[in-house]
Amino acid sequence: MVSGEVFGIDIAEPPEALPTLSPVLP
Repeated sequence: MVSGEVFGIDIAEPPEALPTLSPVLP
């Protein structure tokens, strides 16, 4: 998941657990 690197977040959890990516994902 490259999107996570943009936010500087460690993608160790599923995108559902990342509220920051929620509005970004379709």
